[in-house]
Amino acid sequence: MQTKLTIRHTFLKLLKKRKFEEVTVTDICKDAKITRGTFYRYYQSTFALMDQLRNNLAKEIIALIKKRFDDADWNILPVIFEVLKKVIQRLLE
Repeated sequence: MQTKLTIRHTFLKLLKKRKFEEVTVTDICKDAKITRGTFYRYYQSTFALMDQLRNNLAKEIIALIKKRFDDADWNILPVIFEVLKKVIQRLLE
C-alpha cells in the first residue's frame, strides 16, 4: 500500500511540473526510487494510473457531498466547489 501511495504522490508531483503526456513511467520510477516492475505491479500505464486517480477523486467527491448535504439543502454549487477545493488540496499535498 505504501508503494502505491508513493507512486501516486510522485505522479501528482510530476504533473505539477509537466503536462500529462510528458510524464513517463521512467520518470515516475526514477523519482519514486522504484523499479519499472514495481510500477507495473500496480498500474498498466500512466493512463491507468490517471484513470484510477480520477475514479478515486470522483468517489471521494461524491462521498463528501453526501456527507455534507441533507435533503433540505439545495444550494449545491458553493458546496461542490468547497468539496472540490479540499479534495484537490489533499491530492496535491
